[in-house]
Amino acid sequence: MLATLLLLPIIAAAVSLPLGSDRARVLLFRLVALAHLALVGGIWWRPPLPLFGGYLALDAPGLLVLSLGSVLFAGVAVYLGGYLDRAEQRPLRIFVASLLLLEGAISLVTACQHLGLFWVAIEISTLSSAPLLYFHHSGRALEATWKYLIVSSVGIALALLGTVFLAVAATDGSGETTLWIRDLMAGRALSKPWLHASFVLLLIGYGTKMGLAPMHAWKPDVYGEAPPPVAALLAGALTSCAFLAVMRITGICARAGEAPFASSLLVLLGLVSMGVAAVLIVGQTDYRRLLAYSSVEQMGILVFGLGFGIAGGQGAFLHVLNNALNKGIMFLTAGNVLQLCGTSAMASTTGLLRRAPVTGVLLLVGLFAGVGLPPFGLFISEFTILRAALAGGASAWPAVLYLFFLAVIFLGMCAAVLPLAQGEARAGELPLREPLSTTIPPAIFAMAALVLGVYVPPPLARMIDAAARQLGVAG
Repeated sequence: MLATLLLLPIIAAAVSLPLGSDRARVLLFRLVALAHLALVGGIWWRPPLPLFGGYLALDAPGLLVLSLGSVLFAGVAVYLGGYLDRAEQRPLRIFVASLLLLEGAISLVTACQHLGLFWVAIEISTLSSAPLLYFHHSGRALEATWKYLIVSSVGIALALLGTVFLAVAATDGSGETTLWIRDLMAGRALSKPWLHASFVLLLIGYGTKMGLAPMHAWKPDVYGEAPPPVAALLAGALTSCAFLAVMRITGICARAGEAPFASSLLVLLGLVSMGVAAVLIVGQTDYRRLLAYSSVEQMGILVFGLGFGIAGGQGAFLHVLNNALNKGIMFLTAGNVLQLCGTSAMASTTGLLRRAPVTGVLLLVGLFAGVGLPPFGLFISEFTILRAALAGGASAWPAVLYLFFLAVIFLGMCAAVLPLAQGEARAGELPLREPLSTTIPPAIFAMAALVLGVYVPPPLARMIDAAARQLGVAG
């Protein structure tokens, strides 16, 4: 089943290239995404055997990230039909093939149990996602694509150097080394200076892929120029893969007895990201760039949570699921707003509840879920992280700053988004048509975010707990 899961999108990408119809390509993508989701559902009930001597296997953290990625791809696959019907007409051969390759790359990332192979899979995901950003073929889209490639390449290069340093740290007296996650998590003796250097480089390198501040420079341009469904996949699925890398190296540090060192850097970088996002969200005038800065905030919350051990890790893993769902709501709804109103400037977009009531409601739901209002899931995950910070921190200042930045971002997001939905429609503006295919996926994501705020299914709760326990004694 694991082999089928990994090969299905790649084979479908090859099949899509010679097809003579773009409509057939979109249909193929839709069928593959739904089949992929069905396979992931089967894995929850019947875990697959490892492949290639254990290089590929699914543990708890990998399965969680794989699942949220598969859910997002399925939602985007349904959404694309209505979105592309109203988008500028362009050949979709490269676009659909890249989407399928990206799904395959993300699946590979989540299954890697060797950090060298993990780095290769992350690089594949970067290369497969780059063509998606140039969909509109504009000068700004080209600039965003190159910025994404250049900044990501720098991050990936640092991550490669960090991986090499980790191999040096794991070298024993006989000259043997390892990058197997199971060996590094089993208490293998590691050289502390090399481990410290490796952690810093890997945190910066994969933190660049997450979009943590101050390595977030690519995010506003990329999310502002990419098609909104592509931005949803980047913000909800691809950044979660980079978070998986940060989680794994954090667990390795914890098992090596270096939890305080890792925790201090994670908490610091998390608060910096939240603080930068708070400053940039206030007064923002473009709603797609607003969502980019919101993503910087959410990535900061994730690494902040990892800094407080198993309890914080539980909140972080619950948060990564809720964040992915919320990015699905907000970016797909932003795509609707962009196509209905023809602009992403907030000053020119008002009265959506009157002109496009379903999109207006989804916009409000996405706002309330994204700022962590109860009863949505982000409230539970943010509260869990806060409780871990208060219980595990030697000082209350990180928790105080965490709450302060959340409050500033709450006010900034509400001040920006509420007028879009509740403002007055301009004279003569007619109601807008909202295709079902573009409103059903974000509506389903919204219902899932609401459910996770009031009830976490026991199998999911057990998987989150198992994932968090890989953080060892951190915090």
